[in-house]
Amino acid sequence: MEPGSTKNGMWKEYLSPVTLDEAVAALNRFQSRARIVAGATDLMLELERGVRSGVDVLIDVTRVPGLDRINRLGDEVIELGPLVTHNACVASKLLLEQAWPLPRACFEVGAAQIRNRGTIAGNLITASPANDTITALMVLEAEVRLLSARGERVVKLADFYRACAGR
Repeated sequence: MEPGSTKNGMWKEYLSPVTLDEAVAALNRFQSRARIVAGATDLMLELERGVRSGVDVLIDVTRVPGLDRINRLGDEVIELGPLVTHNACVASKLLLEQAWPLPRACFEVGAAQIRNRGTIAGNLITASPANDTITALMVLEAEVRLLSARGERVVKLADFYRACAGR
């Protein structure tokens, strides 16, 4: 077993990398058997209910430094790290002033416990039509940065969902 891994009834491996390179390497190694997790508020329920068959490796990126930041990049761009929670958006002065639809949508997400743990990235990846942040991010013309063993690319959020639907 790799360092930072454990066994459990719902999954076989639980990895806790400390760098993005380690996380990407693990995802590349385990492919469709693995899921990147942070809040995992939806995924845990899906695993428990047997909805995600074939997923037996969880790669927890919460120990990777800097992924929980909200940064301004130039005049027009605000970057949300993949570990930014719904409550972090609600509390962000920058987002309240410059991207009001997002913190407003985040405030509508579940109970306080879910907002404290659930991430914007997880909300996007779950891709449920009921997810509150998707519409706000579409209105804000958001883009997603995707990282894999093949490299990094930036895709408009609308195109990200079109590509997923076309599979």
